[in-house]
Amino acid sequence: MGTSWIFELEHLRHTPSADQGSELKDELAERSKGVDFLFRVGINLNLTLTPLYTAATYLHRFYMRYSLVDYDYHDSSMACLFLAAKIEETSRKIADLSRMAMTKARNLNIEKHDWNAPDTRKELEKWQRRILTVEEVVIDVLCFDFFVTHPHSGLTVLFESWPEDQQFDEPEFLEATTWTVANDSYRTPICVLADPKVAAYACFIVASQAVGRGAVSDFLAMCDHANTPVPQPSDAEIARSVLNVEHRDFRVVQDCLTLLRDYYSSLPEQAGRFTFVDALASLPLPDQNTEYFPDPHANGHSNGNGREVAGDRTPHGSDGGRTPVFPGPVGA
Repeated sequence: MGTSWIFELEHLRHTPSADQGSELKDELAERSKGVDFLFRVGINLNLTLTPLYTAATYLHRFYMRYSLVDYDYHDSSMACLFLAAKIEETSRKIADLSRMAMTKARNLNIEKHDWNAPDTRKELEKWQRRILTVEEVVIDVLCFDFFVTHPHSGLTVLFESWPEDQQFDEPEFLEATTWTVANDSYRTPICVLADPKVAAYACFIVASQAVGRGAVSDFLAMCDHANTPVPQPSDAEIARSVLNVEHRDFRVVQDCLTLLRDYYSSLPEQAGRFTFVDALASLPLPDQNTEYFPDPHANGHSNGNGREVAGDRTPHGSDGGRTPVFPGPVGA
C-alpha cells in the first residue's frame, strides 16, 4: 500500500468534512454508518468479506479527500462497494446493488415490496444514477490505486508462526476474537492511519487483552522500555517480532489502540459489548504530544441525501449493526 494513503491521527481533524464545520466525533460516526451500511448490503448480496474490507478502505480514503457534507455516506459507500466487488472479481449488477441498498436504507421487505410500482422504479433509477456518478469520483480520488492489503493476511501468518512453547490455552477463541476486532477496525479510520501489519498488531493486542492475557499493559511497558531486552517474551513482543513491527511504529499502534478503545467504549450495553471494554477504556495510553503537519487536500462537490439506515444487525461485528458515537480523546 502506498504511503500516500497513510495519514497521521491529527489529519482527521483537518479533513474536508472538518473544513466544512463537521465535528470529528460526528464524522467518525458517519463513516462508521457508511461502513456498516456497505457491510449489511454486501452480506445480503452474498459477497465474501474481502470486497467488503476493500470497499470500507475505499470509503475511508474517499473521505480523506471529499466531504461528508457534499457526499452522503449511502451513495459513497455503495459506490465503493460496487467498485470493490469488481476489483475483487465478485461483481454484482448495479440493479441488484441498488435494490438491496434501497431495501436496507428504507427497511423494506425485499420479498413483499412491489418493485414494479412506478415510484419504486423511479427511486431505483435514482439510486443507480447516484452510485454510478459517485463511483467515477471514487475512481478519480483513488487514482486507479485499487489494490488493498488487509491486516487479516498478517494475522494468518501470526497465528501460523506462533512459537510452539508459547501456545495459548484457547487458541481458537483468541483467533476468533482477533478476527472480530480486525473486522470492527474498519468502522474506524485505522485502515488510513496504519499499514496492514501495524493494524494487525493493534488488533491482536486488543484481542489478547480481551481474552485476559494483558497484552495492552505489556505493550505499554514495551513503549516505556523500547530499547531494553525482554527476558520473558510477552504476547505483545512475540507478535511484534512475527509481524515485523518496528519500535518506530509504536506511535501509530498507540493511535490505533486509541481508536479501538473509543469505539468499544462507546458501544451500548444492549449491543453485546465485550466484557473487557471497561478495563480497556480505563487504560491510560501514552501522551499524544507529537506535532503533526497535515497534507493539503481537495474538496468535492455533490449533493447528499439524508436518508436513515435501518437498525438491523450486521454479522461479523461486535456492535450488532448499531453505529456508536465516538466520545473521548479522539472525538474530543
